[in-house]
Amino acid sequence: MVMSIIDGGPAAKAGIVAGDIVLTVNGTPTRSLRRIATHLASDSIGRKAELRVIRGGTVLSLQAIVEARPAA
Repeated sequence: MVMSIIDGGPAAKAGIVAGDIVLTVNGTPTRSLRRIATHLASDSIGRKAELRVIRGGTVLSLQAIVEARPAA
């Protein structure tokens, strides 16, 4: 479950909101936030990622643009 979103970040731009449950990224099932991050990190910057999420009992298809992670 998505706990929070960074304003202006790729997830926010894609329409993901806190409380969404991410089911798949580019058709690959996701079982943890770490797996989602790992999957997206393997994509090219600027590439579209297809996400399926559950929000309020409804399955939604969203698109996010992969961006570089900010430096820690």
